Amino acid sequence: MARFLTLLALCLSLLAAAAPKSLLAVEPDAMSADEYKLYREYQAALEDERVKKIKPKRRMRAIARNFGVPLKKLARVVKKGEQVADGLVEANQAAALKALKSHPKVGSLIRDLELVDQGGVVVAYVNWVNSDKDRLAQEAAYVARIVAEAAPVAHLLALWSCNGTVKVFTAKIRSSAAARIREERVEDFAATRYLRLFEDVHNAFAGNPPKDQKGCSE
Repeated sequence: MARFLTLLALCLSLLAAAAPKSLLAVEPDAMSADEYKLYREYQAALEDERVKKIKPKRRMRAIARNFGVPLKKLARVVKKGEQVADGLVEANQAAALKALKSHPKVGSLIRDLELVDQGGVVVAYVNWVNSDKDRLAQEAAYVARIVAEAAPVAHLLALWSCNGTVKVFTAKIRSSAAARIREERVEDFAATRYLRLFEDVHNAFAGNPPKDQKGCSE
């Protein structure tokens, strides 16, 4: 019996190794936002006609020089990207949505989350329902912190909140800034310290309503 289980485990490991990359799970934290951006920029550079004229063995060095990054760093990122970049955005989106919807403070409020790859810069678009104007800052802080942690491939978060069919809040925040939010201090500092981390903030309850009302239809 023990021998059979050993052989079975060996067969399963061989099958996993031979499986197409698309069938294998991609860990959300397999690449950082900066690594993913660099890898996609490298791929785009390979399509440049000027780069195509360079001998294949010298292309990476030329691209690294043009990007202003060490060759070893680019080589490491490219190797990682070839292994995990495909499906990474989708894996991050699934992980972030799961983390949001399971959170006790905002889980029941989440309407939608989508990660969009914009030329290597991944933007997370998040929409939630607000029914208490005094909780907007806290909700925004929780959402930003959760997504930044669960979706490390995202560079930027674009958030908006709806009260019925009315968009009452919009803001943007860089993932690096959202990472500074301490979840255990959100209730104390959301409306003061943490709200300052957001950019382009529009709050209807503060006399500065969002200009674009799209995205809140029921």
